Amino acid sequence: MPTRIVGPRARRTAAPRPERPLAAGGKDGRVVEDISRNRKPRLGAFAAAGVLAGAMVACGVAVPAFAHGYIGGSGSELTARQVTPGNTNLGGIQYEPQSLEATGGFPATGPADGHIASAGHANWSELDEQTSTRWVKNVVSPGAHTFGWTYTAPHNTDEWRYYITKKGWDPNAPLDRGDFELLQTVEGNGKPANTYPTHTINIPSDRTGYYVILAVWEVEDTANAFYNVVDVDIQPGGVAQPDTEAPSVPSGVKSTETTAWSVNLAWTASTDNKGVTGYKVERATGTGAFAKIADVSGTTFSDTGLSAATAYRYRVTAVDAAGNSSAASTVFSVTTAAGTTTDTQAPSAPAGVHSMETTSSSVDLMWTAATDDVGVTGYRVERATGSGAFAQVATPTGTSYLDSGLAAATAYRYRVTAVDAAGNASAASTVFSVTTAAATTVDTQAPSVPAGLKITATTSSSATLSWTASTDDKGVVGYRLDRATATGAFQQIAVVAGTTYQNTGLAASTTYRYRVSAVDAAGNVSAASAILSVTTPAATTNPGTYPTWNPKGSYTKGDKVTWNGKNYEAVQTHTGVGDANWIAALSLWKPIA
Repeated sequence: MPTRIVGPRARRTAAPRPERPLAAGGKDGRVVEDISRNRKPRLGAFAAAGVLAGAMVACGVAVPAFAHGYIGGSGSELTARQVTPGNTNLGGIQYEPQSLEATGGFPATGPADGHIASAGHANWSELDEQTSTRWVKNVVSPGAHTFGWTYTAPHNTDEWRYYITKKGWDPNAPLDRGDFELLQTVEGNGKPANTYPTHTINIPSDRTGYYVILAVWEVEDTANAFYNVVDVDIQPGGVAQPDTEAPSVPSGVKSTETTAWSVNLAWTASTDNKGVTGYKVERATGTGAFAKIADVSGTTFSDTGLSAATAYRYRVTAVDAAGNSSAASTVFSVTTAAGTTTDTQAPSAPAGVHSMETTSSSVDLMWTAATDDVGVTGYRVERATGSGAFAQVATPTGTSYLDSGLAAATAYRYRVTAVDAAGNASAASTVFSVTTAAATTVDTQAPSVPAGLKITATTSSSATLSWTASTDDKGVVGYRLDRATATGAFQQIAVVAGTTYQNTGLAASTTYRYRVSAVDAAGNVSAASAILSVTTPAATTNPGTYPTWNPKGSYTKGDKVTWNGKNYEAVQTHTGVGDANWIAALSLWKPIA
């Protein structure tokens, strides 16, 4: 199996941030070791898009992909599975590697086990194939490495989380969320993703051989996230070295055909110690400056839309997987023909017709652009039902079309034709067949009202609540907690998945009122529970017996608890996830008398 070799880079340290242990950072965003932190809750996630996305995942339906980002480029030392050179039989994801989008909140939500690499998209299930030899590995040594992202839509970002498979994981079994443990988190600070195009991530030294790194990019303006897996081969002792050798210079640049509007270029392939991944084509008009016009993977390029009887100059540069660039080729000069002939050359046939998303009433089509000696001006999309005749349904100018108003559970066939300015039409693409999903009923029934709201523990600064679970025809996905002072208005303070919640940061000797509502996957909200009132005790400098530690509780820095006969004080504000080992984490709790 071929491999890509990348090496360590110097680790840079970010300025300290209060109450969180630091790891690598610098210009690529603040990176923290996230052993004690849940992802920041987006309270609006039970409204609009958040609920819809959660409901789709709960029903086993892939969330729509809108093409936004992947690991590779931007100086990245490693590449994601779908863009790693040498990986084959990738299916439709090769046309849109940036589209691995699903509901966020991993591991609590997100793609189902066995479908993590594809983000739950059936059209990209090839990525879920998992054996020890199926994928090309990025060879790395332990230590700091640069993970760079290419963004096509740089959403405002909550954070990026990087996970790695645990020691002893099975590389020949489908990827399961239980295979992963958190490696590092990079804060997005609500800024556009391209504010932090690269992240310095530390590969642990306690692993050797094949492991999978899962990167989860949590966007802030939707309830969704993007999922990328990176296959790595960890070599101990710094065996792997960075590739710094550039490819050889492309040679023999020439035109295989020149018309009044186009130049078809070809050149001899370059060589490289690790492998050439592509070429940068640059063009200048007359004596003007060169500018890049294309990045191509092969040794040919058709430059169209040119002016007749005009002198152009071209040069080509080779690039390898590590981003090393060769020197530019010898400049090739050519003059287009006089524009006296009629354009009779048809465009090439569109390729790669596929569906980005299929619902019960729509098919979101996409294809690879056609080429033409003068230039493609548009496309004709034709559709047939079952074995019926094709009929034109749209004439888009781009390479995508959303066909809506379709019948549920129905087979459709599509083909696409390219058209140029002279009216020349290409041959039709290969026919793409797809069946719409079965119709689904809209869930409008709200859950039952939560009952039995009560206090299980109070301190001068906290109150621990519990209640009886609600029921729902489709299933309850969470609970919304509202709080008010004795006479104030209620305000939402939390959304939780379970039936307990610890409210911290309260004032001593103060009366609070609470109520709870249940929420289902469709966003239906129950009526509120009966109101519970509680008054916190007075503060004391001699607290005596502290409340028992709750592994799922929320704690503020300075809170004190008792566990197994010992007392502890919270080092930082955090919320537990049920792991009983967290009480021993010195970054979270310190023993006290």
